[in-house]
Amino acid sequence: MTATITPLLDRSEVAQMCYTSLINLDEVSMTTVTVRKQGGAAIITIPAHVLETLHIEVGAKLLLDVTKQGVMIKPMRASHRKRRRYTLAELLKGCTPKRMKALMKETEWIRELKPVGRERF
Repeated sequence: MTATITPLLDRSEVAQMCYTSLINLDEVSMTTVTVRKQGGAAIITIPAHVLETLHIEVGAKLLLDVTKQGVMIKPMRASHRKRRRYTLAELLKGCTPKRMKALMKETEWIRELKPVGRERF
């Protein structure tokens, strides 16, 4: 039996989802896992067939959504991931006066356009 899962998200959020929307319910309908203790943490093991079906790899970041109905575990969207901060030196690496001059020449036509809104130069 195959079913389509329709997320209650807008298109941009759906595009960022890491899992497939088509799941074979015969393979993964309800799976029981056990909470165990490892060091100071509580651990659950996600069976390999569930990871494969949801296209989740070991080491992937997951979000735990705790609600009145229970817990939903889902892949972390790109918008939740911490972005790398670049230094000015990293951003300007490879930027030479010669390249800047070529870029200015290539984009000269854009600076000659007339404003179409409230732009101020």
